[in-house]
Amino acid sequence: MSKFIETFFQTYNGFLGAVVVTLQITIVSLLIACVFGLVVALMKISSFRILRMVASGYIGLIRGTPLIVQIMWLYFGITSFVVLSAFWAGAIALAIHSGAYIAEIFRGAIQSIDKGQMEAAESLGMTKSLAMRRIILPQAFKRAIPPLGNQFIIGLKDSSLVCNEWFISTV
Repeated sequence: MSKFIETFFQTYNGFLGAVVVTLQITIVSLLIACVFGLVVALMKISSFRILRMVASGYIGLIRGTPLIVQIMWLYFGITSFVVLSAFWAGAIALAIHSGAYIAEIFRGAIQSIDKGQMEAAESLGMTKSLAMRRIILPQAFKRAIPPLGNQFIIGLKDSSLVCNEWFISTV
C-alpha cells in the first residue's frame, strides 16, 4: 500500500492535468452537442422533407459508426484541409458524436408532449415557432433531463478516447 501512495504522490501533477483536460474537453463538447442536437432534433420533426432526410442521415451515420473512427476521420481527415488543434478536433468530434444522441433525446422529449398543447397555443393566436419556444420546449427540456444526464456521463467516459489522442500528440 505504501508503494501505491508513494507512486501516486510522485505522479500527482500528471493526474491533475489529465483531470483538467478531461473536464475541459467534456464541457466544451457537450455544450456544442446540446446546441447542435437541438437544431438537428428540430430538423427531424420539421414539416420540410429535405430537413428530415438530412437529420435522419446524420443521425443514422453517426450512430452507426464507432466513435474512434469518427475521431480519427476528423483528426486525420478534416485537419488536413482545416487547421485545428488536437483539443478542438477532439472536442468537435465528441460534439458531433454526442449531438446525434442528444438530437434523439430532444426529438423524443418534444414528441412526448401532448399535441393538445400546440393546439391550445394556436387557438390563443400563437405561431408554431412561438408556441414551440414558449410552451413545448420548456416542457420537453424537463422531460429530457434524465436521459441528458446519462448522455453527459457517456460523454465524460468517451472523452478518454480523445484525451489519449491529445496526450499522445502533446508528448
